[in-house]
Amino acid sequence: MSRNRLVPLAIGVAVALAACGPRETWEQSVTRVRGGYRIEPMGFRGMRDDDGSPVLDVDVLVVNTGRVSLRWLTLLVHVQGPDGRDRLARRAPVDVAMLLPGVTAGLTAVVRGVDLNKGENVLLELEGEPPQDALAEYPEYGSDRRGMP
Repeated sequence: MSRNRLVPLAIGVAVALAACGPRETWEQSVTRVRGGYRIEPMGFRGMRDDDGSPVLDVDVLVVNTGRVSLRWLTLLVHVQGPDGRDRLARRAPVDVAMLLPGVTAGLTAVVRGVDLNKGENVLLELEGEPPQDALAEYPEYGSDRRGMP
């Protein structure tokens, strides 16, 4: 066999072997799909619910740049004091079921039990790889596997 024919054969074998790698776990699949979402904070407001309990509403622009949709997308909401340090950080799930691939929508993350004080700021984070020991706080890692590969 000539050398000119061996190079394409070697490349073909390498591609075939790479395709036979280990199968993606459910958690890895969800993490990959989460990576297709982009968020942009649009505003926040401290409010009181009907019972008088504090509620923090965070408006966010969410776009699904991937090929698959999730039912939920959990955001990490940071409340920073006037000194710029985190006073608290809480996870807030956002219902993104209607956000088909390529669609952008304004949504609201709701964090109950958080009083917003004067001079505080709110930041949002979409964690790239959530901590393994905290996955129970992320509804997208739950057992609802509709629409997922």
